[in-house]
Amino acid sequence: MKKWMKWGGIVLGCIVALFLTVCTLAVWILTPPRLTPIVRNAAESALDARVGLAKVELTFWRTFPHLTVDVDSLTIVSNFRSRLTDSVAAKLPADADTLLTLKSFHGGVDVLPLLVGHISLHDVEFVRPTINMVQANDTVGNYQIVPPSKEEVPADTSALELPRISINRFRIANGEPIRYRSLQDSLDVAINLKEVALTSEGAPEYKITVDAKAATEMLAEFNANPIAFGADGCLTWDSDRPMAVSFSGFTLRMAEFGAKVDAALDFTREPMVSAFEATTDDIQLTDALRHLPVQFAPYVEGLKTDMKVKANVRLKHPWNLADSILPSLTGAITIPPCRVDYDTWHFSRFTATFATDFDGSDINASTFTVKGLGADLLSLSGHKIGAPKGVGALYIKSSLKAKPLMLGGGQESGLRPGTEATAQIAAFAAAVEAGFPAMDAQIAQTEACKAEALARLTAALPELK
Repeated sequence: MKKWMKWGGIVLGCIVALFLTVCTLAVWILTPPRLTPIVRNAAESALDARVGLAKVELTFWRTFPHLTVDVDSLTIVSNFRSRLTDSVAAKLPADADTLLTLKSFHGGVDVLPLLVGHISLHDVEFVRPTINMVQANDTVGNYQIVPPSKEEVPADTSALELPRISINRFRIANGEPIRYRSLQDSLDVAINLKEVALTSEGAPEYKITVDAKAATEMLAEFNANPIAFGADGCLTWDSDRPMAVSFSGFTLRMAEFGAKVDAALDFTREPMVSAFEATTDDIQLTDALRHLPVQFAPYVEGLKTDMKVKANVRLKHPWNLADSILPSLTGAITIPPCRVDYDTWHFSRFTATFATDFDGSDINASTFTVKGLGADLLSLSGHKIGAPKGVGALYIKSSLKAKPLMLGGGQESGLRPGTEATAQIAAFAAAVEAGFPAMDAQIAQTEACKAEALARLTAALPELK
């Protein structure tokens, strides 16, 4: 037994020594003047693009046990113009050909784990990357630099196998804009990655940080151009299950709003959301209203409130994204005690909790409850929204014991005897469903009538306020 262990150790030592010798010879032979053109030519033969490189350098013994790669001044220029007509090519912006520029790249791999098929990446860093994507028409964009394979084989993600991969640190520093432009619909989106960092003290758990800004003309309508966003939290990913990822204690930020998210996704066989829960920070209502489109701003001009809103949503069961069935969720919106003044409405103390238990497989089985509204009874008249006269709805606080005015049958939960007016109830429900799509137009028409009436009255009676 000792003899076998001795010879096994000798063989293993020889394999390691041979491997280290090969790495040493590769670094010694592939000096930057030799390696740089090799990498450039290999990239250009694999891509439909021109590749510019100032230097590619390998380092081994100085960084042992890591084999490191350093790249200086990388540029990728797309050849996509050759696939465009002259009329379309003439409309391209001057910088459309340049897809990517990178000031420098540094990264290492631990060579010893490679012997057992484990890829251990070390200190991967991209400095000042710039990505410039241009969509010229329906089918051609400058980012399409990988030629299509002759035989397209459908991807089978369930059979996807990767070697064991881990990384101790990944960073994007001083990121320049990642820009996407579409000439057809005049879309122009730019994202500035101020800082992206991923660190790990041990796979498969990683801590990720993102700090960025996005800018596009569409955001200007919401008074948020540019808009800052970011993320912080823990990410779990294992190369044994490469199509599955989970997030825990994840904090998402956008402008002055934030939310905490826990989620688990698995795309191994089908796109599944295994778990999801999100809770927003306290949202100041006046902050949210500042981002309303300008056409809706007049409706909230007179609102004065210190209202804060907090929301929570949780997935009850795993949800298949490819399924036509909606997700089953529980959710709640909580409004702590606050003051609200709007037009002729004045609430010195307003509070409410709206909760729902939504059943995606049977919407009619869903429930919606209101708590803490401060109202014992709330009546709704059907004829005000187009339903027949004589039908409506009554909200009764659950703790309130209402007494019927008439006695008899047990209809209407024992509050009003007599056969229900089924046709009128159905008409009320139909009026509610039909009224929602036309609500904005009706509000606009009512506001216009109100403005016209006030203008005429104040013109005729200047003393009227």
